[in-house]
Amino acid sequence: MQYSSKISFFLTCILLIFASQACANFFSGHVVEVVNDYTLKVLVDDEVKLVRLAEITSPKKRFGSISCNEQAKEFLLEVTSGKNVNLEFWATDVAGRIVCKVFLPDGSSLGELLVSKGYALQDRYYSSDPELSHLEKVAQKNKYGVWKDVAPIL
Repeated sequence: MQYSSKISFFLTCILLIFASQACANFFSGHVVEVVNDYTLKVLVDDEVKLVRLAEITSPKKRFGSISCNEQAKEFLLEVTSGKNVNLEFWATDVAGRIVCKVFLPDGSSLGELLVSKGYALQDRYYSSDPELSHLEKVAQKNKYGVWKDVAPIL
């Protein structure tokens, strides 16, 4: 094998390894239950997985008694009921849930939708996504969801 062929073969192998690892972080499933305002049960390959939405947190964690838990859960029921979703795996949390970015069939992110409605907040400990930050500021400015009960903190 010539030197350039060996390099080409080596690079192809490396590319395949990285591509297979990248694909392992993405998978699809069918929503079978909305557990709460940021947790779903998703059927993946004949196994029900408990999925925690990545990058967001409940307003209750920041504001105490002020929350939109029920509205957020109802919204999730409305947009996910009977639907397949695409998941981007991030981690496994201490409760054993898989933490994922969850996308609807149209490509929209459940986390972004919840933040834009004021039903969730960006979890700044785990996320520095400027789009989530922007959506949270817009929801706050327009007094959506939890923001109708909270004084501005921009």
